[in-house]
Amino acid sequence: MRIRRSLLVSLAVAAALVGAAAGPAAAAPARRLPAAGKMSPRSATYYWITVETGAIDNAGTDSNVWVRLNGTSGSSTWLYLDTPNHDDFERGSIDQFRFLLGNLGNLTSVDVSYDHSGNKPGWYLNGIRAESLDSVWYFSYYQWLDASGTYSRTAD
Repeated sequence: MRIRRSLLVSLAVAAALVGAAAGPAAAAPARRLPAAGKMSPRSATYYWITVETGAIDNAGTDSNVWVRLNGTSGSSTWLYLDTPNHDDFERGSIDQFRFLLGNLGNLTSVDVSYDHSGNKPGWYLNGIRAESLDSVWYFSYYQWLDASGTYSRTAD
């Protein structure tokens, strides 16, 4: 049973690494393996990232969006937020994404980056919620993101 569980965790870690993304500096959201370091199955932690777009007129965006989680034990790579065959970040929407990462410790801040591309690229971001199996963090924005770049917030 112990070997079987270890194998399942290893497969989950490998699947998550394949699903990670290049980062905001990339011209297109091409997927590639992150620099995972020496992440073992025991230090792997699932993080659910929930993004809330404002409900005001023209709040949604078609831009490519990435986040980076920063914690007391390290930072994630840039994580590309995209649900295949779904229009993410529409006005009034709540979009959720799951990543398997090394344990980052207590999250202290989040960085959001987007490329200001697509139709109506401006974006009104209410906030981001990050959740692990035993903790929840909220990062309030409540502002227009209207230029390419990185927007950082500390935990509420």
